[in-house]
Amino acid sequence: ANRKRRQAQTSQLSPVLDLNDAEITRKKVDFFKEGCGNDDVCQSNLLVQYRYGYRTTDEDTFTPLKIENGMPVISLSSQKDIALEVTVTNLNGDDAYEASVIANFPSSLTYSAYRVSPEELQVTCIANQNGSMADCELGNPFKHNSVTVFYLILGTAGISFNTTELEVELKLQTTSNQQNLMPVKAKAKVAIVLQLSLSGQVQPSQVYFTGDVKGETAMKTESDIGSAITHQFRIINLGKRLTDLGTATLQIEWPKFTKDGKWLLYLMKISSTGVEQIDCTPNEENLLNLDPINTRMRRAVGNTQGGRDYTFSRLVEKKEFETLSCDNKATCVTIKCPLRGLDSNAVITLNSRLWNSTFIEDYPKLHHVEVMVKAFLHVDSATMHTVLKNAETQ
Repeated sequence: ANRKRRQAQTSQLSPVLDLNDAEITRKKVDFFKEGCGNDDVCQSNLLVQYRYGYRTTDEDTFTPLKIENGMPVISLSSQKDIALEVTVTNLNGDDAYEASVIANFPSSLTYSAYRVSPEELQVTCIANQNGSMADCELGNPFKHNSVTVFYLILGTAGISFNTTELEVELKLQTTSNQQNLMPVKAKAKVAIVLQLSLSGQVQPSQVYFTGDVKGETAMKTESDIGSAITHQFRIINLGKRLTDLGTATLQIEWPKFTKDGKWLLYLMKISSTGVEQIDCTPNEENLLNLDPINTRMRRAVGNTQGGRDYTFSRLVEKKEFETLSCDNKATCVTIKCPLRGLDSNAVITLNSRLWNSTFIEDYPKLHHVEVMVKAFLHVDSATMHTVLKNAETQ
């Protein structure tokens, strides 16, 4: 009973400190970083600059983009990648510890790889899973007065015809002290280069105007007009499909009359391959409703008319001649042919007749006469940042 009473009394006692225990002692240990100032505080001076361009892997060269109105212009044709040159400096600053560049990419660009020349300070870049961000470590530390250049290779597959401008955010980070480390916006304009080429040929390259002078009312069939001439214009698309951009249009400057209103080239028919059904405006086909002849008969008829022969040619010779063009002594009509459904290539064919009577009346003393037909391509697009090259022929 006494034991139980003592246990009950002990359980009610409060704990106390032992006055014989030693007091706790704390000491401060300072870790100093090398490359810092006399105050042992690292004041870095990081700065990032950029240039857009193209980088060849075989020659290891970088070609900057051209600048328009203070901004680089990315002219996209068939290339898949562009390069963003990133230059980081730490001039007149202390060492920058745990220094890095965080690059954030728009949806139109994706990270592909990074490149560093062997003579540069080595940089390591690691991207996230979808390629929208890359973390490029500059070194620990990135020492004072250091300079390094590296390249971010970016895929352009996400750039659409509606993309007019893009922006990559470059953000410097360091555990050293540096105020106002604001992100740098690396902006660039986008121009879509349409790789459409246009070439033309005429068959035959030389014909003769012969026979007697006839009035317009005397013409019953197309062979009554004169020699047959065929113009062909070939369009080749080596770049992006035009489906999302718009419709390419072939515009033909057709020498219809002389300045005096006499017929020059009488258009019989326009046909095409490689596009949907051609529908050219204005309609200039067989305006006098003359009876056509088939292709085989057209070849056989040739120059069967009697009388003196004169030459109509596209070949220049060192003899007296005359050139008839839209800019000189010819009245032209602009024929517009939308190339709907154009994929890789198309051929537009214009079958016409040389109006013999005009040449016999007006040019009997000339050795030959040249008649120029000019054509060029135009793209009807809602976007204003397309570039069309090699788009004219005659």
